[in-house]
Amino acid sequence: MATFTFRKADPRDWRDLGFEIEEASNRLADAYNCRVEIVDWSPDEDSIQWVRVELHGAADIDAAGNWYFGELSRRGVVMLRA
Repeated sequence: MATFTFRKADPRDWRDLGFEIEEASNRLADAYNCRVEIVDWSPDEDSIQWVRVELHGAADIDAAGNWYFGELSRRGVVMLRA
């Protein structure tokens, strides 16, 4: 298992953060047999500012994570650094 927090690269981006994460997660599941669980998100009522996810079950979690980060990046989503 690995935990990551994501946000939009550009806060003015019109795309829905939750939808982009869900779509990328579905593609990840198909490509790496890896399940993504959304475990937390920002409490803002107008729009989601960040989403925390956990990756489960990939035989090669590093490869799955790298693929996932690339897919999200193409969708305008970046990982938050602590």
